[in-house]
Amino acid sequence: MIIENKPIKNVGNLGHITLDKLALPYSVKVSFQGEQIIPLSFDIFGHPNFTKEQTRIFRLKQAKISRESKDNSLPVVEISYEERVFDKPKNYFDSIMAVQDKIVTLSFFYELLNDRALFIKSHPNQTLNEFVVFGWLLLDKLGSIRLIKATKEERDKLIRHGIVESYENFKNNNSSISFYSTRYHIPKDGTICQCCCNKFMMKDFKDSPCIYIDGKFYHDSCYRNYRELIEINRFTLSLMDHVYEPNEYTYELLPNGYDPNSYSPWILFHTIDGDIVIGSNTRISSIRIEWRNNYSSFDIDNIFRDEDISIEENNGNYIITAQDIDYALKYLCMVRNAIPEQH
Repeated sequence: MIIENKPIKNVGNLGHITLDKLALPYSVKVSFQGEQIIPLSFDIFGHPNFTKEQTRIFRLKQAKISRESKDNSLPVVEISYEERVFDKPKNYFDSIMAVQDKIVTLSFFYELLNDRALFIKSHPNQTLNEFVVFGWLLLDKLGSIRLIKATKEERDKLIRHGIVESYENFKNNNSSISFYSTRYHIPKDGTICQCCCNKFMMKDFKDSPCIYIDGKFYHDSCYRNYRELIEINRFTLSLMDHVYEPNEYTYELLPNGYDPNSYSPWILFHTIDGDIVIGSNTRISSIRIEWRNNYSSFDIDNIFRDEDISIEENNGNYIITAQDIDYALKYLCMVRNAIPEQH
């Protein structure tokens, strides 16, 4: 029996305790100050999860005990458990052939990923072989799955050999191309896309990644369409429809100028006064407004003389940043009202 003393930490919407070793879930016992805490569930390592409320109660009791004892150190929970032995042979999950056999279905692939993670947890001083699947999924040496990313121009140049190849081979073939990898999530078998409600299948990952946001999964194309509709609705109904009549403008979508890989496009509005580009800067939660040089003439310095904003001029295009949708509407109206001859 192994005994550890650790705090319950917030992981997403749950509380979680990361143990030092693999655990047999049925053997896990958790207690705090002699009072048993029943886990909500267990992860693949047999480590316990707790509800948000359980985690909050633990934190409040921690603070109460520390305050009353005038001790700055916070008490932790005690966990006892039996270690789980993971002895599946490596050739089942650590060769090109093994990976190829497992990418037939999502459930098989998920099993492969779990086996690799379990092996690393139970053999912390060892590493795994690394593979690239479909040209963009990296199974790394530490048992994680990562997404290979690059700029659109560089991504189109990536050389891929086969459905599964060694990462070493992939790197050698693409040594002149700048790419990197980020942590990635694969949905479990039976998981549905939040937009279309279709279950994820292995074929969904051959050409494009799925999107994982706030604990939910989406098809790449579904999420892109979803974000486009949100931005169109946001900038037409909340902005342009208050500045122009619906028949006084049309629009088209542009890539996000701050981040070409963003799912939030910029929108080019063709108005009766000229062109305006409006788009989100998701990095700082602001809205960028650009009046193109074909827009009716106006004195931008005079219009915004009493506003605390910076004005950028680029080849006759005027650019400002609004801190939210209300300020964006205010600035658009100020400019439109300054050219009454066009009304």
